[in-house]
Amino acid sequence: MEVVQVRKSFQKLRKNIITATPIVLFQDNTKNRYFSFKKDEFNFFFKRLTDNSIKKYNAYYKEDLTLQEPLITDFKFRKEVPVNISIHGETILIIGSLWKLKWNISDDMRKLTHFLFDTGLGEKNSLGMGFINNYQRK
Repeated sequence: MEVVQVRKSFQKLRKNIITATPIVLFQDNTKNRYFSFKKDEFNFFFKRLTDNSIKKYNAYYKEDLTLQEPLITDFKFRKEVPVNISIHGETILIIGSLWKLKWNISDDMRKLTHFLFDTGLGEKNSLGMGFINNYQRK
């Protein structure tokens, strides 16, 4: 196979997004324990989600971004879902959650939100977790 051309295409960012795959966050990665709403709360979830997003962004761009505004401005929890992932013949249960979110796409946040739109929210993105789409409210 030969790559003939590569073009960058951008989808217009909207304030309203919806998760296409579950957002996964560790509650405690040393114990391989995933965040679950049966035990934890929304404030912890959104703090971890924001911290993880900034950590990924800073590692990729080699910057030291700090947020002056919240990343997520409104949310609607859809449901929590268990996902079985098979890695090297071993099945691992991962807990994730599905959302409708409104996020901050101000000029100061645009580079970060484009990055997250491309890479996904939360952890386990390489396994397909945390990917998002624009949606329009009806």
